[in-house]
Parts: sequence; C-alpha cells; structure tokens
Amino acid sequence: MIYHLTTEELLLRALEIGVYKNPSLKTEGFIHCSPKEEVLSVAKLHYDSSPKMIVLSIVEKRLTVPVKWENGLSDKLFPRVYGSIPAEAIESIDLIEKNEYGEFVWITKD
Repeated sequence: MIYHLTTEELLLRALEIGVYKNPSLKTEGFIHCSPKEEVLSVAKLHYDSSPKMIVLSIVEKRLTVPVKWENGLSDKLFPRVYGSIPAEAIESIDLIEKNEYGEFVWITKD
C-alpha cells in the first residue's frame, strides 16, 4: 500500500471523473506518494499550514502506470506514480488533522 495526501477538492474531482490527478503530474511528471510511516512527516513538511488533509490509500498492484521508489528530500525512498491513479486503485480514504498541539494525527473511522 502507498499513500497520497490530497485536498477535498481534488478528491471530489477524482470521484466525479473516476481518476485521480493532481498538479504535480503536469509540472513534475508524477504524483508524490509515501509509505504509511512517512505520511505524518510529509504532511508536516509540506502541508503545515493546513488544518487537515485527506489520505488516499492506494493499492500499488492496481495501478496501470509505473511506480518508481526514488529518493525524496532525505535518504529515504518514496513512491512516485508516473500517471493518473484510477479510482479502483484507491482502497480507502482517510483523514489526518491537527490536534491541540498542532501536530497531524490519523482520524480513525468508527
């Protein structure tokens, strides 16, 4: 499983058209993703001004485009999806939001 942080607006658009795209696909040629253990640190680094973010859980084997694990800003490898993500590759949609200390935390579903 790989994970992608997104906004409600981009998610709603993806659900409407059946495929997920984001601006980095056009500007960089791929969609940034991360392993689960890096989701919160990526959110803090890139989305700290947002109070909440949507997390897409993506089944890598359901993708029809290349996924390459490449170096990110650190020595860690991060998955990059080189194309659009079909809706059927999205296993679940979760939410992270900031707690009272300003740290992102996973919001669990009941």
